[in-house]
Amino acid sequence: MLSRSIQNIPGPRILPFLGTAWTYLPLIGGDSTKCLHESYKRKYLKYGKIVKEVVAGKHIVSVYDPIDMETVYHSEDKWPWRISHEVLLAIRRENKDLYASGGIVPTNGEEWANLRKAFQKDIGRFTTVTRYVPVLEQTSREFVNYLYQSRNSEGVVPDMLYKMHEWALENVCATVLDTRLDAFRPQRNPICQNLIEGGREFLDALNDAEHFPFWRHYKTRAYKTVAEKELLFYRFAKVHVEKKLQELKGTTHAEKSESGGVLEMYLRNNNNDLRDVITMASDLIFAGLLTVLFSLKLP
Repeated sequence: MLSRSIQNIPGPRILPFLGTAWTYLPLIGGDSTKCLHESYKRKYLKYGKIVKEVVAGKHIVSVYDPIDMETVYHSEDKWPWRISHEVLLAIRRENKDLYASGGIVPTNGEEWANLRKAFQKDIGRFTTVTRYVPVLEQTSREFVNYLYQSRNSEGVVPDMLYKMHEWALENVCATVLDTRLDAFRPQRNPICQNLIEGGREFLDALNDAEHFPFWRHYKTRAYKTVAEKELLFYRFAKVHVEKKLQELKGTTHAEKSESGGVLEMYLRNNNNDLRDVITMASDLIFAGLLTVLFSLKLP
């Protein structure tokens, strides 16, 4: 990889105050925060394998060559550092009654490393993974039947992407919370739609807040939406975490270990703050739900 100064890296024109965020403005920019994969493809085709942007006064360099990506990863510090989800971190810092930390998603450095160590220890074990094979198979069979029942007169399943979100939500709640929502009943539980729509609105607002960080000066509409939808997921997780905590009271350690799922492992660790457990559960639900959106299609 050839060395070059950051001033010589090509990219969109840098404007005062806006930096390169103007490229995401309607009419004049041509890019969209809702279709970042297409936006970055255009930048790659126009500027090449290394592209510079300036957002909120910070220089962001994107590399497209796998060899350059490897070089970047090998050049990391002790802990990785991501410039993302800063508005989410700010919201959590302002609500210490709900959050003991920023959570594993928006934090960096030592705080991130400590949270990762506390919550990743058991989740990747083979026994933990295999524990959920039966319930995941069950949800998949129910989902296939649900799709069959949802066909229109032409044999087509309408709004397939939305239904994939429903499937993802059932799976992530079954694995993270040991809870089934409604097993794909024809009349869905209202919380399903609330979480799916809330997740999509959260993601749109998060993208806007990151590209146009005026929330640092006043509470923008994007900031308020992120805060509102974050609270929706937090409250949903809190109900089920507290329910599981009540179930565990009065059981022996051996009984807990025999059935131990992910949530039980988190609650069994006395070093974990209950607020962090709720935050972690909320983050896993949100991430598991929206991974489908990125994997299949961006709206």
